Amino acid sequence: MLLVLLLFAVSADPLQQAEAALRAGNAREAIRIAREALQVREDAALHNLLGKAHEAAGDPAQAVIELQKAIHLRPDHEPYHFDLAHVLLRHQNFDVAILVLEAARKRFPQSAQVELGLGVAYYGQRRFQEAVESFLRTTGLAPEVPQPYVFLGRILEHASGRLPEVTEKFAAFAQRNPRDFMAQLLHAKALIAQLPPAGYGPGAEQAEALLRRSLELNPNFWETHFELGALLERKRDWERAAQHFTRAAALNPKAPTPHYRLARVYDRLGKKDQADAERVLHERLTAEEKAAIERHQAGIKRLELVVK
Repeated sequence: MLLVLLLFAVSADPLQQAEAALRAGNAREAIRIAREALQVREDAALHNLLGKAHEAAGDPAQAVIELQKAIHLRPDHEPYHFDLAHVLLRHQNFDVAILVLEAARKRFPQSAQVELGLGVAYYGQRRFQEAVESFLRTTGLAPEVPQPYVFLGRILEHASGRLPEVTEKFAAFAQRNPRDFMAQLLHAKALIAQLPPAGYGPGAEQAEALLRRSLELNPNFWETHFELGALLERKRDWERAAQHFTRAAALNPKAPTPHYRLARVYDRLGKKDQADAERVLHERLTAEEKAAIERHQAGIKRLELVVK
């Protein structure tokens, strides 16, 4: 009998009921339950849950209001700060997300999650130097988390002053994860970033070995083929470079860059017709990519909000 009463008490808890409704995909029901419960008592967890439910229901502005209420009621709870920032990041409100996360970092200086989110926000604002710093700090706080390494791999051209440190981080990450194709690829990319503008150069042989190991672990990732093709192009191995650029293009048919590099390689091989065809493809895919980005930007409901 006591067990039955305990189970009833648990099932009657409005927070758990709202959480169950949200997990089941019924955001409207979660909102109803949470709002009714908040009429009885103020509770940070209920406001946080209500914010998540509003986001799931397609009302991000109200979500931000509720998520802020949760923080105001319990400012010492780190996940509430990140939940607010997460909604802002989803809607590309990077400037306000930075305000939220910079304040959170002062309160939680050892939080890898907050630091990673801040790096993403800087990245979204194209504040790449600050993004590099945040991602590097994240690797120090949580060396096993892959996301900061992946983001760093996207902005290596902005990490020129920190490339030795980045390469060391990537090397350690690859050593700890010998069967992770991405870890091997990232280490190779850091080595390639330090090569001279032309030629094979010191470090290229190690980078090539890492790329081949990455392909052994996952032969179907387009970027690995692209990077190996670019390295073989430096080596003046035009035929094999063309093979890898072709494979990269097949694996990612919407990417324009492999076709640009294929055109250059076909020029070297004296295949003018194929080079011209690749240039046409590159121009078309570049225009399509630009149009897709513009459509995506137009479809984002940016939150014009001030965090109180």
